[in-house]
Amino acid sequence: MNMSNTAKIVTSIVVAVLVVLGVVFYFSRGEAFLGDVKADKTIFYDGSKFDPAVIEIKVGESVAFVNRSASGMWVASAPHPTHSDYPE
Repeated sequence: MNMSNTAKIVTSIVVAVLVVLGVVFYFSRGEAFLGDVKADKTIFYDGSKFDPAVIEIKVGESVAFVNRSASGMWVASAPHPTHSDYPE
């Protein structure tokens, strides 16, 4: 089945737009919108360390983690050194 020139052009434009959107999505980064969320403590992650490294949290306080790195982050806790709560 032969595609007409118009169909080829439209297909090429759609593919180009999808590629551009994919590249923009892949390389875009930013902090998640938290809206009106108020946290008692804020911890920042830069890709290699948390700042502050140590905080004291009282019962009932909330903590916000802000990712300032170029990649995703996942925060969890487990008993050290075995990490038995989250086995791989």
